[in-house]
Amino acid sequence: MNKDNYNELVISILKIRRIIGIERITLPFLCVLINYLFINFNVLNNPLFVKREWSVNYISSLYFKPTISDYYFTLSSVIFTGILITVSIFFL
Repeated sequence: MNKDNYNELVISILKIRRIIGIERITLPFLCVLINYLFINFNVLNNPLFVKREWSVNYISSLYFKPTISDYYFTLSSVIFTGILITVSIFFL
């Protein structure tokens, strides 16, 4: 293996580790922010996004949850599970 190719691999692995670290640090803040935005702007009761006759009214919950795992049951669950999957694939 050429030394230049090896250096490119090392740099790319370090970039991936840095990205994963940034994702892990920002996960709680992203969950709180997304949950706040969805509740504050009442997105799931907005007729632009949801047909009233097809769904029941969404009753919002608290902005802040006591644990990070509680965000799995909120509107920010997509971001929560996505970041957890990327971290677990990296660890695998």
